[in-house]
Amino acid sequence: MNCPYCGFEIDELNESQPVCPQCGTDPYDPNSYGPLDDPIADALAELGDMRREEAERKLHEASKLIN
Repeated sequence: MNCPYCGFEIDELNESQPVCPQCGTDPYDPNSYGPLDDPIADALAELGDMRREEAERKLHEASKLIN
């Protein structure tokens, strides 16, 4: 079984691991960890940041030409 939060492989037969040894969440209790990461939303946010930075750079370059 893999931890639903961090993906660490957990030995289900090892009773001494009540929580994930890597992140400390209880893989059997969905309330013990927050919302799972959304890679698509993360990628879209990163793309938006890159486009905004590119637009700001181009605007800065254009303002140098005007002055």
